[in-house]
Amino acid sequence: MDHSFVSCLKEVEKKLKLYGRKPKKSAATAATPEIYNTELEVWFLSTPKQRELHKRGFSFSKEPHHIQKRIWKFIWDKSNVFEVKTQSLFYYQSRRSDADFERYFTDLKAMVGGIENWAHSDVYSDCLSRILESNPKKVMPTLEKWNESKNPWKRRQSLVSLFYYQSMRESYPSKTKVFKFLNGLIKDEHYYVQKGVGWTLREAIQVYPKETYAFVDKHLEALSSIAFTTVMEKVPTTKKDKYKVKRSRARALARAGKTKTVKI
Repeated sequence: MDHSFVSCLKEVEKKLKLYGRKPKKSAATAATPEIYNTELEVWFLSTPKQRELHKRGFSFSKEPHHIQKRIWKFIWDKSNVFEVKTQSLFYYQSRRSDADFERYFTDLKAMVGGIENWAHSDVYSDCLSRILESNPKKVMPTLEKWNESKNPWKRRQSLVSLFYYQSMRESYPSKTKVFKFLNGLIKDEHYYVQKGVGWTLREAIQVYPKETYAFVDKHLEALSSIAFTTVMEKVPTTKKDKYKVKRSRARALARAGKTKTVKI
């Protein structure tokens, strides 16, 4: 173990702990699953405060990046604190202007096993989507494997990382890949994978509208309420209302054991 890295971990923990708070046990028990849904220790720092502290930097923030990324990878692996691990992800996310950002893919790929909550998953998806955009041949084979993984957070990454937010992308994965991945997970039982299904459909509407609406039409009854609610966020109100009526009628017929085509 590199003792200099241990001191870096302690420095980050000390700095964040100054601004954190530990609520009463009853409050923590109630709030942690609802807000963060994590098994990690939570110090309840707001995201703006976490980003502010990261921007201020640490004693090692002026080290060359090949050293910093080793430090942050160590911190990610060793910390059991939600906000401290978040700082590690913020480091990778902050490399927006780094020309060799895609070379961090090996490090990021090794970090996915430590993801167990939606907040870390989303920051991770932002990083991965940018590397996917710059070098799809490097990243897509990994997403293909993750799409069939037993780890639900890898399955979620195989979807959310395709676009993250399409408005941030200049190029997109092929529609063939997008709908192949969605087909594989449309009946997934994990809540956050279903959120990923809805998120991906919501973003795909802006990129491949014709194909995405056709997909929603085909799977309208099969879509979970989680995915359906999420995808409808980007659907025009009139169309959304029609979808809601059609879905409700289709499900009512299914419950009654009928298969009649629903028309509206």
